[in-house]
Amino acid sequence: MSVFISHVEEDQKTAEEIGRELQAYGYEAWSYETSSLPGPTYLSQVVDAIEQASAMILVISPQALGSHQVAREVEMAHELDRPIMPVLKDITHEKFLQRRPEWRLALGASTSIALSSGGVSAIMPRVVGGLEALGVAPGEAVAASDSPSTEPAAGFRKALAGATRRPWNFVIAGGFVVVVASVVAVLLFTGGDSGEGATDGTQAPASVDAPDNSTSSSAPAAVASTAQVQATLDVEPTTVSGTDPIAISYSITNSSESDIEAATTEFAVLLGQDVTTTAVLLDDISQDIPAGSTVEGSLTPDVAGAELGPQTVALTMARRIAGGTEVPDVLAEVPITINP
Repeated sequence: MSVFISHVEEDQKTAEEIGRELQAYGYEAWSYETSSLPGPTYLSQVVDAIEQASAMILVISPQALGSHQVAREVEMAHELDRPIMPVLKDITHEKFLQRRPEWRLALGASTSIALSSGGVSAIMPRVVGGLEALGVAPGEAVAASDSPSTEPAAGFRKALAGATRRPWNFVIAGGFVVVVASVVAVLLFTGGDSGEGATDGTQAPASVDAPDNSTSSSAPAAVASTAQVQATLDVEPTTVSGTDPIAISYSITNSSESDIEAATTEFAVLLGQDVTTTAVLLDDISQDIPAGSTVEGSLTPDVAGAELGPQTVALTMARRIAGGTEVPDVLAEVPITINP
């Protein structure tokens, strides 16, 4: 049976080792670097590979937690009811759940397997034993009748549009996702009432006889809007060579009456020539910010590999919706120039 290996480019070596070990046990393994074909788009190949896979091995590292591409792959595997086996690299189970609490839903009660000093080969008996316990045996194909409806895949083909495996591309969806995110936000923060009969833009009160169609009792509480969050951002130096680090300091103030939780809101520092379309994720600085409080911090990222020329360092705020981060809003930005 095919096993899809989800990973970021920085973890390519680990993914390739897992693939070779799986093949030695009789499994067909799919990873981008070793299995993609020239010609068809990367996006279509990823979607097809996850559809055809019987399970996903998710390589979770600090870099993977900041990857929107990996988040999309996790969402798709979950929607298609593919079991996900997490393999931890340079991070603990508790730490990754702190940074990606929404992955609890996709991973369920899966036990994570941490890479040890023995490397990939040392954990493979547990990996293979886990696959067999899930009913994923080597040398078998996925039966079409056993596969869930592929309707969700069409949505993921659109959601993945514009994404690449290169670490210097941070994908921010366009108008379609903006509309979807707006609708979701309205449903989350108004309880899903349509306000039928209201013509002045206000919400009509819900009927007391209206049935409760909610399927979850754990919907996130309302948090502060970007209009209620102020931020400052300092960058030194603003002219730098492509091999030098930059020093970034930030301050974020939550002036609302609602607490901000890292589980529902992401703060990130980005670098790009246009941070509203594509940018590199320098750091995920998500944290809880109680109402009326201010948090401060600093980081010193290496900009090696970034495109030369005018760039922008930006601090963004975004909602964590349906397992991923959608359409960040820029809170503060500083222009810089990267020279050879």
